[in-house]
Amino acid sequence: TCPKCHEKFNFRDTADDPMDILFEEGMKVEGIGPEENISAATEETDPGRAEAQPEMDLPWESLDRYGVVTGFTQTILRVMKNPIRLFRSMPLGGGISKPLIFYLLLAEIDILFQFLWTNLGVTGGMQPEDGLFGMGTTGTGSLMVLFFYPFFLTLGLFLGSAVIHLCLRMVRGASAGYEGTFRAVTYGSAPMIMSIFPLIGQIVGAVWALATTIIAYRYIHKTTYPRVVLAIFLPAALLLVMALLILTGSRSGI
Repeated sequence: TCPKCHEKFNFRDTADDPMDILFEEGMKVEGIGPEENISAATEETDPGRAEAQPEMDLPWESLDRYGVVTGFTQTILRVMKNPIRLFRSMPLGGGISKPLIFYLLLAEIDILFQFLWTNLGVTGGMQPEDGLFGMGTTGTGSLMVLFFYPFFLTLGLFLGSAVIHLCLRMVRGASAGYEGTFRAVTYGSAPMIMSIFPLIGQIVGAVWALATTIIAYRYIHKTTYPRVVLAIFLPAALLLVMALLILTGSRSGI
């Protein structure tokens, strides 16, 4: 749209692009691209807000300034308190080693506290002697879990991120590449720190982490929320269709 005469010019035919019609056209602010909708609308209603909300740095990737403990805790707090500002300015190109270490530290804290609450008999549904993966929470069993847990967690993290990234590509919502998706998964999981609290800590952390991860996908990849939600639930929908086909085939004697 021309800023002077307000004449609109079409540079592509949206009729041949149903995904854009479904996910972008209804969310546009006049003359603004989909990746700038929220920030531009905010500036229009409150021009001074953009200056009051500068880009937020990522402490975990500036350990020379913050240190390990402060960098870890400050990153968690910033994800939980203001994920939009953090993920909007998420740095890319620095690789995935730091996000991976952040995620593994978070997971180790989670499992250690689960061992603690289970041994104290605080958690329900599992006896202290059962532990995780059918192993005891004391002695050799717990040591084996703590030793192998990061390996299996890393494997699952890479595979899960790859599946989500593929789904984001299918809905054309993966502009930042695999690194962007990996960073969204790892840093978006920061609210899982809530699992240090017994009983409802894991549930609250999981719901909170899902919300921040969705925000991370949206802002890191500069896409739209409908695309992100569709990409997240696409694997579950495919599995459901496969299960229905298998069930129908078995009933038909195939």
